[in-house]
Amino acid sequence: MFYIAQQNKLNGEHFCESHANGSAMHSAPGAYVARTMEKLDFIIEQTVKNTHNNLDAIKGAKVVVQFIFLARLGWDKETIAKYIDYKSKVKGEHPCASYDTSLSLEDIKKSYFRTLECKYTVHPALIAVLNANSFEEAVNNARSI
Repeated sequence: MFYIAQQNKLNGEHFCESHANGSAMHSAPGAYVARTMEKLDFIIEQTVKNTHNNLDAIKGAKVVVQFIFLARLGWDKETIAKYIDYKSKVKGEHPCASYDTSLSLEDIKKSYFRTLECKYTVHPALIAVLNANSFEEAVNNARSI
């Protein structure tokens, strides 16, 4: 897939413009490689642009991978949620701009519909984690949506 995307890019074709949440999944290892947030953003963009060259997919990937990165640094989920909220207020164009961490799981359930698009799946997953006290509860929360 990467080779085909590169060849099409060289030929001026736009092969991969997926909006799907795979961008968040396959860029997650970047949280274990990067040493700074700037390097992390660079890794995410380089990873995602070849298969999901779409702004919503890049935003979704950044929120997920930044969450993992900050958790690895020892931040608790409440502090990470405050970081996401702060960034969305300070920089309206920040990837976190469309992710309201104050919503409850019940709020998400009321408006959720099945799709693979990042802009509609990453936010519920984020809320499922923020409203959980364990890994198992986070998975159960996500499944309940």
